[in-house]
Order: sequence, then structure tokens, then C-alpha cells
Amino acid sequence: MLHMSQSVLADLGRSEVSLLGDRLAEAEEGELICASHIEEWVGSWFTDGELPPPAPLPSSEV
Repeated sequence: MLHMSQSVLADLGRSEVSLLGDRLAEAEEGELICASHIEEWVGSWFTDGELPPPAPLPSSEV
């Protein structure tokens, strides 16, 4: 699990900390999406060739 400094956590709201906890749990379970796949997907928004959201990959492939 990632360890964050107290100063970073202090700047987050309760809902942001909850969301971060959820995302970290997903990452620990191996539900990861490659950043380049996300960038490609977002780059396709508002185009004729808009891509579907990328699917999670096993952590060994990210």
C-alpha cells in the first residue's frame, strides 16, 4: 500500500480520502489501468473515433 505524508492527507477532504482508499484497495487486488491507455481514451473524447473506457489489466501487465 502507498504511504502518504500527513501533510498530503491533511489537504484531502473526507470523501477524497475515502475515494483514495477505494482506489488503493482496487490496486492491491490487481485492478490497474495503464496510464497510457487512459491518455489514449481521454484523447479520443469528442472525436468521431471515441474509444470505450480501458479495462483493468493484471498488475503484472501494467
